[in-house]
Amino acid sequence: MGRRSSLLGLLCVAAALWGGRADALEPVDTFGSNPGALEMFWYLPATLQEPAPAVLLLHGCTQSAAAYDAETGWEDLADQHGFALVVAQQTSANNSNGCFNWFEPGDIARGSGEAASLAQMVEHLQAEVDVDPAQVFVTGLSAGGAMTAVMLATYPDLFAGGAIVAGIPYACATSMIDAFTCMSPGQDMTPGQWGDLVRGASTHTGPWPLVSVWHGDADWTVLPANALESVEQWTDVHGADAVADVEEAGAGYVRHAFGAADGSVVVERFIVSGMGHGVPVDPAGGCGAAGSFVLDVGVCSSEHIASFWGLDGSEPDVVGDDDDDLVDDDDVGDDDDLVDDDDTGDVGDLVGFSETFSDLDGDADDYDNPGWSATGFVSDAANHSPVPATSGSVLGGATSGADCETTPGAAALWRTVTLGSQPSLSYQRMLELQAAVNINSEAAFRVLVDGAVVDQEEVVFAQHSESAWTERVVDLADFADAEVELRFELHALSTVCIEVTADAWLDDVQLVELGEDPGDDDDGADDDDVGDDDDAGDDDDSSDDDDAEDDDDASSDDDDVSDDDAPPEADSDGAGCGCAVQPVASPTWAWALSLVILAWRRRGR
Repeated sequence: MGRRSSLLGLLCVAAALWGGRADALEPVDTFGSNPGALEMFWYLPATLQEPAPAVLLLHGCTQSAAAYDAETGWEDLADQHGFALVVAQQTSANNSNGCFNWFEPGDIARGSGEAASLAQMVEHLQAEVDVDPAQVFVTGLSAGGAMTAVMLATYPDLFAGGAIVAGIPYACATSMIDAFTCMSPGQDMTPGQWGDLVRGASTHTGPWPLVSVWHGDADWTVLPANALESVEQWTDVHGADAVADVEEAGAGYVRHAFGAADGSVVVERFIVSGMGHGVPVDPAGGCGAAGSFVLDVGVCSSEHIASFWGLDGSEPDVVGDDDDDLVDDDDVGDDDDLVDDDDTGDVGDLVGFSETFSDLDGDADDYDNPGWSATGFVSDAANHSPVPATSGSVLGGATSGADCETTPGAAALWRTVTLGSQPSLSYQRMLELQAAVNINSEAAFRVLVDGAVVDQEEVVFAQHSESAWTERVVDLADFADAEVELRFELHALSTVCIEVTADAWLDDVQLVELGEDPGDDDDGADDDDVGDDDDAGDDDDSSDDDDAEDDDDASSDDDDVSDDDAPPEADSDGAGCGCAVQPVASPTWAWALSLVILAWRRRGR
């Protein structure tokens, strides 16, 4: 125990800084050969069961074992339910930013590097304490969430379940550059391809761990599309499909449950409304404490996860079990019901529809069709189509940095729809994205289908303005014949006391079958304009496809950028220079700078 005194000293400092119960953690100096050069701590509550369940906790980048233990609520749950905690700590020698190396081939293979060290921590606990081998679990945030996927894939015989929080599917990246792509926009592979990566990580053939996937829908560090890919990976491993058997709306989140052939829920996904990158906690409800990437959103992820694993005595989750409802029965009832029944109507029956935000159904909610939900979007008088005369639009706004409030700002408009065999989305928009503050400031507008980005405009240290209505046409063939969530989102992030804003006006949202004309005489739109294939891919299109879809151009078109290297200056009217960037990447200079910074941080490894 040669390092015990120095480690305890560090823990005392951490406890003072974070104000939690970090002093309850005990460092474990020797736990095996430790090929990944990690540090181990454990917490054994006075209420420890015999045999005891155990949970391995993996912190995110820039976090520590002490802070993660103190802030996420797991220690209180261990006291309540009598299970052991193993808390791993990354070292600066491995990664100076404190990230587990989830993208390094030598650290994500069974018997190798950091993955082997983490397995040895659990095995050491099992050798020293009476642990129930059928109740060993792992969870982590961000890099720790990605490393959780690594442990579930490489040691499925060791773990009965895991929870991936704001993480990434196993083996998405095997290099530093891959890691950036996985984080944003994410890798899109088939469920079978994802599943093969897990099946190839060990000789295990089952049973497989239960998996809980958590993500904020306003996470712009690790995009929410990763949650969809993680679900596809683990449902495929379990022999299930990635179509939710249960959709339940709770206070601030939506849960999707995926059942195996026997009806048991083997994978679940929680999407937390308006939450950025972090672990959701609920201090007011006695769950955790807000901290760095530990977010007070009124949702206790640790408690939900512990219940899913049965650590609180809950019975295994089964599809169709009324006891599993997360909201009142009056509100759920139907798999398509993600909002109150009074607002829903025939939500899942809209194979083709047109929304002019004119209250054509007469229910005084400003929408033509029932089933819409919104946060940060309101009705507006701006109008693309003059018919009907009462038509308007919706305006969404997100802001960050005002009054030195540097938390991410977000707004969203969404609904559930059923798509046909050749679905296409068209909509009209005007955007005002103002983020010319510093290299960490960003503003974005995105359209998502079931969590996957299908259209977007994003600026980093730049501005983008659309003063006239711009039509967008999106092929949704990848989602054919499926019931999906259609979602429009805005995001703003400022890290200083200067405001960053993202505003969007939306009108004439239409879902049609390809080959049909999305322009309807009733909406006043020009039929020749709306349904023309040239509008979706022609260089003369007002939305400029070179900005949105050209893979060869990692930065904005030359016509859009006032200076290739210098940050844009706002026009006198505040509209900005209209520096659109490629939707799936930062500008080239920012990307290169990010690579240089990461390489510098990892020097000496």
